[in-house]
Parts: sequence; structure tokens; C-alpha cells
Amino acid sequence: MSTHAFTAMGTTFWLRVEGVHQDVLPCAERFVRVAEARLSRFLPGSALSRLNTERVMSDPMLAAVAREAMRARVLTRGAFDATLGAALVAAGYDRSFERLPPNPGTAPVEHRELGVGVEGDTVRLTGAGMLDLGGIAKGWTVDRVAEQLAAAGATGWVVDGGGDIRVGGQAPGADARHTSRRHRRLLCAVPRHGLAKPPKTSAPPDPAGNGAGGGQRASRFKRFQDVGAQSCAQRPGWPPEGEWCLGIGDDYAIGLVMGAVATSSSRKRRWLTVDGEGHHILDPRTGRPSAGDVDTAVVVASDAITADVLATALIADFDAAWPALGEHGAAALVHAGSSGWRMTPNLEELLR
Repeated sequence: MSTHAFTAMGTTFWLRVEGVHQDVLPCAERFVRVAEARLSRFLPGSALSRLNTERVMSDPMLAAVAREAMRARVLTRGAFDATLGAALVAAGYDRSFERLPPNPGTAPVEHRELGVGVEGDTVRLTGAGMLDLGGIAKGWTVDRVAEQLAAAGATGWVVDGGGDIRVGGQAPGADARHTSRRHRRLLCAVPRHGLAKPPKTSAPPDPAGNGAGGGQRASRFKRFQDVGAQSCAQRPGWPPEGEWCLGIGDDYAIGLVMGAVATSSSRKRRWLTVDGEGHHILDPRTGRPSAGDVDTAVVVASDAITADVLATALIADFDAAWPALGEHGAAALVHAGSSGWRMTPNLEELLR
């Protein structure tokens, strides 16, 4: 077993690999740094920054991620929108978070439509605005690193890009515990008194916990009534053979053999402005920081880019993003300020 940690893309990457020589890890780090150098809007010489200035750019990596961003916009019915770069800058997020001043201020911005065309390796922008690839670039990079480790012959791997996590292969038995650098406490959620099971319905849940139709709860989410926590190390036979145990915060953990999990939250990366607190997840309908009740979303999906997109979209515009969970077989755990943590039924089987 070999591990490797480094800082890139404004976060900490943590890699763990089984079954191959540790030399593959520095190669993976080099790939992440190349991706950052080409996809960051905070680096003036990046392909993305040049695209936003020159309005056309030929770069295969940029084109690949921009294409995924446009697909994500359709997937989430507009809840995930990478064309809001100018609005994000206007909201005060004009540099990497660690370099933001205490009060970056805000500037008014007209919410306009930015056109993004991708043909081959060329990306072209039309209209006003900026493209911001942000978290989707991180999820895309995590997926590519995981593919590289698998191609190198790894029998098991964890790629954690600051909470965008992709796992695969065979976990090494009792050592298969991993806590995201964002969520260091790895404790297993163990329901003591069960979960409320609301009536099944195809209607989207109300994040505030209010049911449709005369106040009847119509959410497909289940709400924790009383959840205790027990350390993984205290549970007999933990973890199950071949399964990665992943800490997802607030003393919760999930078990995955293969797949990805991503966490997005408006409770982090906040700053003060003349209009109050701002954060980095924008409501595409207004171009301003989302004011919805859902402030944290954890999504489990087949790959990191899908998990990242859906987690962000659930906070940006919950109602628009909700149908995409079922369409892609994803599971979600969300935190709404007025009602606490709730989950989709298919996440229950993953809780450990």
C-alpha cells in the first residue's frame, strides 16, 4: 500500500494505491498539476483564462471539460451552470479562496446568456460572460487519475480531490478506512431507532421538510430521527471485505466497492460582502449566491464528475436538479437548515 498527498486546485489531493509500484503516484500528481495549469480561472496563462479573454481556444483538455460542463447543464436542467463565471467574480470570488480579502465586496452584473461551442479541440465563446469550470474540472481530474491508476495495474485505489472521491478495485480488508481531508472524523452512522419512511411519490421533496397536499409529507427522502455514532474500529468485522469505508462528515460514513462520492456545501468558502455573506454556489436563475434551504449535499454516483455536478446542482436549484438523481442512479444525503439531514432511499444501503 502506498499513499501520496499534495496541494493542487485549491485543495488537498490524497491518493492511495494497492498492487503497483509507488512511482505511479508522482506521475498522477504531475497530471493533476497540468490540469490545474490549463483549467484554472485563477491562473492568467491557463487555457481557460485565455479562452475567457480571447473568446476562442484550441486545447484538448479544455475542450473535454467544457463539453462535460455543457452536458451537465442539460443533465441538471440548468441547475449546474458553468457559464456564470462573470457573476461569480461579481459576487466577490475573483481569486483563489485562500487569497480572498476579508471583505471582497460585490459589483452588480447583468445576468446574460453566454454561448459555449465545442468542436473537436476548439472551444468558442459568444456573448458576454466568462466560463468557470471550477468543481467540474476537479471531478474530471479525479476520474482521469483513477483511470490512470487502473491502467497501471492497481488492484485497489482511492483518489480524493478535496472531497471528490473515486474508489475502485479491492479494498485491503481492515485497512480500508479513508477519511476525506475535509471530513477527518471517520465514524459510522448507526441508526438506533430506525428511520421515518414517508409515502413513495415521484414528486420532488421539499428541502424544508414540508409535504405536498395539505401538509402531508411527500418527500422521497428519509429523515433521521435519532442517529448514534459508533467508531468503525468498534464494530465487529469492520469493514466488510473488499469495501472502502469513506467518511462523508458529521460522523457519517458510506461503504463503496467501486464508484464515487462528492460533497458540496455553501457552509464552506463564505465571505463577507456589503450585502451580507456570500458563497461560491450560485443560483442560475438569479446569478447570485443560492439562498435555498439545502446547504450541503453528498452524492454517490458512478464517477466523480457526475457526483460533483449533482451535489453542486442540488444546492444551486434543488427542484431542477432533483430528477437527475434518479435518471443517473445516484444516491444523495442532503442537509437543509430547517430540517437537518435526509437521504434518498438508495443511500440507506450504503451507510456504514
